[in-house]
Amino acid sequence: MKKVLFITHQLTRTGAPIVMMDAVRILKEEGCDVHMISMGEGELREEVEALGIEITIRGEFMEDAKGFLESVWDYDLVFVNTIVPLQTIHLLNLAHMPVIWWIHEPEVYFDVYGQWLPDFKELKPHIHIWAVSPVVKELIKRRCGVDAELVPFGIPDAAGEDVSADARNALSAESGSPDTPGESLDTGSDSSVVTFLMIGVYCKRKGQDLLHRAIESLPERAQKKCRFLFCGNQVDVEPDVYEPLEAFAEETENVELLPYMPHDEMLKAIRKADYLLIPSRQEPMPTVAAEGMMLSVPSVISDACGIARYLSHGKNGLIFKSDNKKTLCAAIEKAVSIRTEQPENYCTICENARAIYEKEFSMEGFREKLMGVLM
Repeated sequence: MKKVLFITHQLTRTGAPIVMMDAVRILKEEGCDVHMISMGEGELREEVEALGIEITIRGEFMEDAKGFLESVWDYDLVFVNTIVPLQTIHLLNLAHMPVIWWIHEPEVYFDVYGQWLPDFKELKPHIHIWAVSPVVKELIKRRCGVDAELVPFGIPDAAGEDVSADARNALSAESGSPDTPGESLDTGSDSSVVTFLMIGVYCKRKGQDLLHRAIESLPERAQKKCRFLFCGNQVDVEPDVYEPLEAFAEETENVELLPYMPHDEMLKAIRKADYLLIPSRQEPMPTVAAEGMMLSVPSVISDACGIARYLSHGKNGLIFKSDNKKTLCAAIEKAVSIRTEQPENYCTICENARAIYEKEFSMEGFREKLMGVLM
């Protein structure tokens, strides 16, 4: 039985920890003995423990470097998730077992952690550097001078048998349960109203403030055809982003801030939307966009997002220039036009989005890459 250790910066239900959990499940399915160290707590603890995995919380590694190395010496693989546990890479460079360092972060993290990062050129061959997106791969090459391996995450296929736009239309016409956030997404029988859903932490990097300004700037004829739903943790927010948006939602009929919801409810919410909106200023690989494609829901997405590299404007999604209100407004208006006036084209875009998921983000390819390092 292979023994594997995962090291992560936190257990929150955010992109990098969520896709790490898919790697955890793969290795458990393969019969591996999996252990985990996290630098912080989070909502995923319950899922980890349900898999029978013991978690150690540890925020510092250099204070007892010798003890850490002794504790990991008999593992067959160490999987370090995100740039944040970089102390462990300094130490694991002295070890012998294969190490995967899966980097997800945008450039701002390289600025913040730059002085503590190891010299990538001095990392030994047993350290496998994975980049989650083409954006991160290019960033590592430019900032660190090495070629990382491009390894996108895999998304478990939760779509069911019928993921067509027609099937989602039928779902959207159903009433949600009164006790679930899905009720807020019931679009009733008015197919002329286009539902846009944005999911993410309320902060400048995610771009809710840009979307707020874009909605205000839309022509009245376009605004009347839209509903904008925002979903994210409403506790840990950037006030200058969240508070103006909250006030705007209170006075605007077609803008709503949904409460935080568990992942299964989030997937139901995505199913009922016509488009996902992803206006991030920096976003190497938004998991939600891949989940949308898995469910045949296309994205209106910033060109700063790594996943935009896999898309063609108007074919399988709509792409706009990052941090540019004018191009975001234009993309929203085009999305509305396609949805309301070109139903066959909209269905084709949905099908093409699903095809990108199947080609680039299925679990089969990710499993093969992960097991290749272990074996």
